[in-house]
Amino acid sequence: MTHTLAMIVALIRDNPAGIDKLLTEHVDDGTGQCRRCPLAGQRGFKSWPCLHHIVATLPRSRKDG
Repeated sequence: MTHTLAMIVALIRDNPAGIDKLLTEHVDDGTGQCRRCPLAGQRGFKSWPCLHHIVATLPRSRKDG
């Protein structure tokens, strides 16, 4: 894990409501794209799981592991 990613995980690790919000908003739209992450200046969305979703799942997986 990169230092920046580790810092982001540390910031959200103790905020279950924030994690739940990220996981609720950043979902697959049924076509493999994130419903919440539009590409700047383009039509379409980022591939899912997006970075927001991945980062939101890391604190939980680290607690479970």
